[in-house]
Amino acid sequence: MSGKIVTVKLTSGEEFFGKLLNSDDEGLLIEKPVTMTPTQQGMSLVPPALTAEHVDVLFKHTHVLFFSNTREELASAWEENFGNGLAVAKKPGLIVPG
Repeated sequence: MSGKIVTVKLTSGEEFFGKLLNSDDEGLLIEKPVTMTPTQQGMSLVPPALTAEHVDVLFKHTHVLFFSNTREELASAWEENFGNGLAVAKKPGLIVPG
């Protein structure tokens, strides 16, 4: 699954998504994880720490409830904003944060 955009659900209830760089005995290394938060303009992608540099984060398995592939429209939004800038063509009727 390395290289795919995945969603990580933590035992705290928080949910993040980003590119899976590595999965080993220690945990999941995610490139530039973000969560979604509502704003007046719609949903916004927000890093886990607002005042820190947006870097790769290791989510230790003891704090991970599960992880899964991210929905296509959200994975596309992540790639557009933080990845290579290429986005998957949007399907009609989908609202993508941006």
